[in-house]
Amino acid sequence: MKWYLKRRGPRELGGEETKPLTQSDVDRAVSAAVKTRDEKHALELKKAVTNAINEEKRLSALSEEDRKNEALEKANQAIADKEKELDLKILRFDVGEVLVKRGLDPELLDFVLGENLEDSIAKIDKLSKSIDNQVGSRIKQVVAKPEYLQSQQGRL
Repeated sequence: MKWYLKRRGPRELGGEETKPLTQSDVDRAVSAAVKTRDEKHALELKKAVTNAINEEKRLSALSEEDRKNEALEKANQAIADKEKELDLKILRFDVGEVLVKRGLDPELLDFVLGENLEDSIAKIDKLSKSIDNQVGSRIKQVVAKPEYLQSQQGRL
């Protein structure tokens, strides 16, 4: 299999010359990419190990009661995070139900999602009112000016 690399030709010619890549060129490029990736991962691993060692040293310096308190705080924080995640899922479900009941597309969920259900319903009402106004405006245009409809059909 041959690979080609385009390089600028001599300036006086103003063209491009095509030079085939050899297997060693490809191997060299792949080796450089692998080396860069390995260095990045090694640095990340070293940083993670250093952080873990520092955390272990910090924990070993704490008294038994302080360690228990810190573990309890971490557990409480994890519970609070899960509760927040669950509340968001419930809110998304409830707002999605409101959208469906009002005949709106559930894909609008991200646009109308608020801090709570009441805020989201207010946004849904505002969006629904805006859509109704736009549709009503277009209907009035078509009813008042039949030539508007004909000009629109000509575009199709």
